[in-house]
Amino acid sequence: MARYNTIYAGPVSNPTPHAMEALASVALTPGSLVTFDAAIGFALATAATTAKVWLVQDNYLTGRGIDTQWAADSRAIALDMVDGMLFNALVATGNSLVEGDALTPGAGGDHDFAVTPTQMQELVEWDTGDPAYDGNPELEPSPVELKGRVGARRSMHAAKYLPKNRLLTESDVVMLRPGDGLEPWMLDEYVGKPITENVSAGYVLQARMF
Repeated sequence: MARYNTIYAGPVSNPTPHAMEALASVALTPGSLVTFDAAIGFALATAATTAKVWLVQDNYLTGRGIDTQWAADSRAIALDMVDGMLFNALVATGNSLVEGDALTPGAGGDHDFAVTPTQMQELVEWDTGDPAYDGNPELEPSPVELKGRVGARRSMHAAKYLPKNRLLTESDVVMLRPGDGLEPWMLDEYVGKPITENVSAGYVLQARMF
């Protein structure tokens, strides 16, 4: 059945993560890491744990939230964490998290951050010490984007034959690819101006023609 609990975070395309029910050897807080032993049931994982770990889910079947523990000696449910699924977990207070870094089991079943405060300080100093990492505050198209815009964007072309000295009208212009001529937003600027040369139908309009 679909699991509408707070610990499991998706994806929605897979609403049925593998779950296991077992006896709680101690009180378990949703989001904690546990191990399973057939003799005692679920036990809190520790920093020394090397066995497979499960993630305790909230008891949504009875309307309990993530702050409500599974009592010791009660039947608890834990989720099997597999690749491609997202889960919400407890993190020890005071830890700084960086996306993509590993988490390790703490002594109380919550997650201790794998980076020490000293390592975090070194990361910040490394990231801010080189101006190359500051980036460019102005958003500009890349050379690849500039190259591709000619074929992808439209520009002003002659809708018909335009004789020299004709005053340009909106009906004289059609927006076609490639976009290497006057840009569409410039139309109002050039309407009413005389054309300085004969222009064939379909020819791209350039600023030098006015």
